Amino acid sequence: MHESGAFAELAADKEDLAEWLVEFIATEYGSSYYYWQRHRSQKLIDAVVLAGDHMAGKTLPLYSNSTDLDLIDALCANNIVWDLQNINYFRWSDWFDNENYKDSGASRRDLSGITHHDQLRDLIPGSIPVGLIAGNDNLSLILNMPVLRELCHIRLDRCAAERDRLTGFEPEWNQFTRTELQYLTDPRVADINAEAAEKLFSIDPVAELQARLRNGIVEELTWPAVEQSMSRLLAGAPQEAAVEFFETLPPALPSGLGKKIEIIDGDEVVAHGTVPADANVDAIHQVGDHVATFYHPNYRKYYSCWSGEAPVLNGKLNYYSAIPDSNSLPTPEGRLTGCGMLSYPHQPE
Repeated sequence: MHESGAFAELAADKEDLAEWLVEFIATEYGSSYYYWQRHRSQKLIDAVVLAGDHMAGKTLPLYSNSTDLDLIDALCANNIVWDLQNINYFRWSDWFDNENYKDSGASRRDLSGITHHDQLRDLIPGSIPVGLIAGNDNLSLILNMPVLRELCHIRLDRCAAERDRLTGFEPEWNQFTRTELQYLTDPRVADINAEAAEKLFSIDPVAELQARLRNGIVEELTWPAVEQSMSRLLAGAPQEAAVEFFETLPPALPSGLGKKIEIIDGDEVVAHGTVPADANVDAIHQVGDHVATFYHPNYRKYYSCWSGEAPVLNGKLNYYSAIPDSNSLPTPEGRLTGCGMLSYPHQPE
């Protein structure tokens, strides 16, 4: 359009340009093609800047996963009204990638349009992936861009608030450590938000223990019947032996005489069983007083059996079919598994 002179003719009337831009962006960035191509056009961004306030009040669907942040920012600065039905993730990784700005004329916007836009200013900080804040020397960019620094400051405040909510919840805290906290160990994170950085890495062990006791986490992790079962199974076993736990909570242990199985229900051992010593156990299920076991000595032969009875080589079982069988529900008829109903004395398949 620029080479043919059509754009100059269109831009002569800013209102016409604004109307055309709304139609063009809605069509092009809503298509699957641009979703995959992740297209960024500096000329299009410049055209939006040129249209200015003539775009104010016009409505566009926000395809956040296909529209680059610079274009979104330029449109926000023009007071566009967003239809947020199609909002997804924002393309922060592309915005931080210097490769997208190596062409002559390409420039990274400061995102002030987004931060002052009524619809997006509260939404955008939470969309920043924590892993990008300290990754690929992005901290240098953040610390040198006041608006971006403030966005990341808010993002870290929210991380710190989330950390507070996790006090006393060990599994959730472990997940938070893996997905967020591990990316914020660079000391320069404190230059963005010192208070949040200190809170994220400050742990009061007394408060943590008290919270876990109140939440029942410590009590939940103690189960006398299971601990007694482990002691029995480990008695006389090699030092390197370890107890395995399966879906129906049977500890199983390799030993010289075979693999011993105990199924615990509350404070009682409700069923016993064994499998061959060289077996790799895929699933164990309790059905009444009986134990159905699925195992394989190698990846060509898969066996099923009721404990105490002869195992049967089952051609229908394989590595993939054994996996869903590890989940089950007790029923009046037996136990419903991913591979079907188990009921004694029918051969488990």
